[in-house]
Amino acid sequence: MQKEEYIYMIIDNLLVYGINLPSGLQSDKIFEHFSQFNVKVLKIVAGFNRIFLEHFLIVSKGKTQKDLETLLDKMELISMMISPVGNLNYVSEKQVEYILTKIDTLNIRDISEERISKIADEQLEKEFSGENTGSQALDNQLASAAFYLINQGYTKAEIEEKLKEVKQNPSKLDELFSLAPKEIYSLPPELQQAIDTPRGSSSQ
Repeated sequence: MQKEEYIYMIIDNLLVYGINLPSGLQSDKIFEHFSQFNVKVLKIVAGFNRIFLEHFLIVSKGKTQKDLETLLDKMELISMMISPVGNLNYVSEKQVEYILTKIDTLNIRDISEERISKIADEQLEKEFSGENTGSQALDNQLASAAFYLINQGYTKAEIEEKLKEVKQNPSKLDELFSLAPKEIYSLPPELQQAIDTPRGSSSQ
């Protein structure tokens, strides 16, 4: 593909993902912005998902290709890890956003699946573990429990309530890992009432 084709592919992706362009990059400025990069860079950026593309758009404003070489190498590496065919494809969007906030502190030699997975777990711990929990060990267990419950279909509010109970009584921790999956996330009040009302009965 030619350079222009990659640029138009990136612009199409911006539209599809609904990404708002930063000031100074609207209209034909966005084409000019990406024109400064070579085909190798454009091919990488064209493969980014919404979060990576949005991040690159923000950090690349006012920068040259040389300024972004190291960052782009790191982004490409992490992007492959969390892609649908990568081993970290289970990482949530919030975790990806958190990983990108840490990317400047990472040396490219330090970027491994294990390291990125730990940063992703750190985001979960920050989200679901309160500041006043007892020990670091309990915090880690609560973070693991939160991840388990997310995958079982529990809402954030439900998870926070259950974690609060465990913080008050740590002996209940094991119970979190034996909770049944939730097949229905939420039911409209009308449907719930219909289920609760025995057949053949009518409201008075």
